[in-house]
Amino acid sequence: MVPKAATRFLHQIRIAFLCALSLLAWPPTLQAEARAAETAAGLERVFEQFFLFTTEGAGDYSVYQRIEDRLGTTSADEIVCMLRQCYVLVLDVPDSGFDLAAKTDLPRIRARLKTIMDAYSELRAAPPDAKKPLIAAWRHAIADAKRCFADHATC
Repeated sequence: MVPKAATRFLHQIRIAFLCALSLLAWPPTLQAEARAAETAAGLERVFEQFFLFTTEGAGDYSVYQRIEDRLGTTSADEIVCMLRQCYVLVLDVPDSGFDLAAKTDLPRIRARLKTIMDAYSELRAAPPDAKKPLIAAWRHAIADAKRCFADHATC
């Protein structure tokens, strides 16, 4: 377990990095990017760093989920480790997929992320002989979130 001070420090570095990237954008985009970075950081806090949002500053986000081990992952999954925490890429969301700066999207975003988190938590808590269908359920939750962010009508 990473100490809270270290987690807060990494979180502050991530926010500073996102803000610095947004400063490179054109002025009209600057405010929206700053709001989006703040909203992403807020979602990370709400889910207690279970999700990690990354961006290159153009409005597109990648959403990573913290994993305990490689259970349920495949060789095709993108896994990133920082210190003692590893994350798997669960969503690549283009700018048009959702607007993190728009408060109206927050309930939908939270609901989809909670579904992924709950499916993973259930998988982790299950006995070994019950894990296979729960891996499929976790993958299904991720696929549903991808469809939702690609087409708002499916949410």
